[in-house]
Amino acid sequence: MCYGVPSVQRRTDELTPNGGCPSIYTAVNASCSCLSSGYSDTDTWEFHVALRSGESNSSYPTTLTSSDVLAIDSIRTLLVPTNLTTLRIIGDSTYPQTVSFVPQDQALPGSTLPIAAVEDGSIAITTVHLENIDMSSLTQSASTFLPSTTLNITLRNCNMIKFGFDFFEGLDSVQYLDMSSNHLTAAYVQVDPVFLNDPVIVTNRLDHKLLKLGRCISKGGFGLVFIGEYKGRRVAVKKIRPDRSVTTAEIELFLKEIILMAVLYHPRIVEFIGVAWDNLRHLSAVTEYMDNGDLREVLHGFKQKGERLSWESHKASISLHIAEALLYLHSRKPKVIHRDLKSKNVLLNMYLEAKLSDFGISRMRYLAETHMTAGVGTSFWIAPEVLLGQDYNEAADIFSFGVVLSEIDTDDYPYWNDENTSNRGKIQEAEILSLVAEGKLRPSFSDDCPKAILNLADCCLQQDPLDRPSAAEIVVILERMIHASERCSSSLHSGAWSVTSSGDQHMG
Repeated sequence: MCYGVPSVQRRTDELTPNGGCPSIYTAVNASCSCLSSGYSDTDTWEFHVALRSGESNSSYPTTLTSSDVLAIDSIRTLLVPTNLTTLRIIGDSTYPQTVSFVPQDQALPGSTLPIAAVEDGSIAITTVHLENIDMSSLTQSASTFLPSTTLNITLRNCNMIKFGFDFFEGLDSVQYLDMSSNHLTAAYVQVDPVFLNDPVIVTNRLDHKLLKLGRCISKGGFGLVFIGEYKGRRVAVKKIRPDRSVTTAEIELFLKEIILMAVLYHPRIVEFIGVAWDNLRHLSAVTEYMDNGDLREVLHGFKQKGERLSWESHKASISLHIAEALLYLHSRKPKVIHRDLKSKNVLLNMYLEAKLSDFGISRMRYLAETHMTAGVGTSFWIAPEVLLGQDYNEAADIFSFGVVLSEIDTDDYPYWNDENTSNRGKIQEAEILSLVAEGKLRPSFSDDCPKAILNLADCCLQQDPLDRPSAAEIVVILERMIHASERCSSSLHSGAWSVTSSGDQHMG
């Protein structure tokens, strides 16, 4: 824009453009002040800046020099020449100036926010000097801020309190560091040592060097799951997404999930193997690998191939396995409420045996605890009382189980499925959830769903939590269905898997 030198830019509809920009920018009311003196043919750029306040159009001349104080409110990633070695930005005050930093490329992942970049070639900056610039928020949230070539760093009087895990990422050769006149209370954003010193974490820590990662097999808003290998055993490895800004709260939540997984021992719960890290940003939860992936994928895969699973062959046993997992969780002291039961969180091994996974938002309910609200979980599986912000208990998991039964029966999503072809979106989702919360809508079931399953689902999806069966009762019901089916396998339609007449079906 300014032939290789930096510029100050402003865009407003209130003032007339100064004519210093190319016509394409002037057309959108932009003004540009090219820094024409002091920035060409030099290996050092130095800027003196102050937080911009109200000004007239005359405050934006078409050119400025290195001796001028630049009135700004933000600094966009600087595009620098390949020979630039020193970058200085100094606030023109004894108080840190509250200017913000923004990336040149808005598509950069997560918290990536470089202070400088080059268009072609390699960056050569070795010295970065920031003084009297408020960086209290930036140092805790930004990653890859300083060029990896930086050797000398000055962050003086920048109102810094502490650093995020990623702020100094990639800096391996720093020789000089000046952080004087700040308010540092900790070297880094700190995780409560209670978590890292928890006996469960200590005794289950694995050697990070022996953990090998393969391809990513699952992505979520918070984490990624990889196929891995540990001491010759194929495993699954859950990690925090690398494109996220890793906060203390997120790491502590992940540690809580790991601690909970480590104390759950049951054939219907995915086996926890251990936890590994070289630094907390690379914290990894290692579990058994389930060959067939999640229940949603399995149901969809068989449906696509025209080989749908039947209730007699697999669906009943899968449902029983899920119920057995809930029975184990709800029988623990204190009880564990999963709070995010859905087909994506049910994993299947090579024999299509089901195990429950993903305890990231699970909670323990102590006997003395009488009030549990602020429920979470994927929206279409959430019980009405949770949607309404009311008190809830383990019966919320039972409602979710009823929704999962509809997924197993139809091989499709609840509500948004092949039977519902209307436009899918947040507005419709809100309408669906409102109807579910009021007890006016339930997930649909297929025409050939066995009557016994419909009756069970009806009980699980009752509006009043007190009217829903316990996990123990569900286990007994499903076991009886399976045993009855085995006894009368030669006449299925007169046995456990008989299909109800259309007049009896009331789950739509």
